[in-house]
Amino acid sequence: MALLAGARFDRWYWAGLQVGVTLGAVFATWLWSQALFEIYILCLYCMIVWAAMIPLVILTTVRNMVHGVIPAPAVFTRGLAT
Repeated sequence: MALLAGARFDRWYWAGLQVGVTLGAVFATWLWSQALFEIYILCLYCMIVWAAMIPLVILTTVRNMVHGVIPAPAVFTRGLAT
C-alpha cells in the first residue's frame, strides 16, 4: 500500500526484501520436499503459498536488477525492463 501511495524506499529496504523473499522461497521449497517425500500429503493452503512464492521471487528479483539493487549487465536489465 505504501508503494501505491507513492512512497519511495531506500536501497537497503529492497536488499532486505530480496534476502527475505529468497530465504522464504528456500524455506517453501524445503517444506514442499517434506510434504511430498516425507509425510506424503499435500495441503491446499501450502500449495497456494508455494505457487505465490514463484512470482514473488521473480518479480522482486527483476525489480531489483532493473533498479540497480542487484548488479547486472545493462543489456540484461534493458531486456527485463520491457
